[in-house]
Amino acid sequence: MYNTVTNTLADCLDICAGQDGCVGAGWGRNSWNDGRPTCWLKSQLGEWNNAPTWSFLVEDSGS
Repeated sequence: MYNTVTNTLADCLDICAGQDGCVGAGWGRNSWNDGRPTCWLKSQLGEWNNAPTWSFLVEDSGS
């Protein structure tokens, strides 16, 4: 979908929850973005990756 700088994981979750089609989001700091915490919104989920400095959220369908 897209990425945006957010201060907290909770902010990232709120953005995903309010975005149609968001099924999950990755959040963490990276070197290419000057170390700013970034939220990556996902429209689909792929293979998992072990990244200890990142957090990942999956939207609960409620079923």
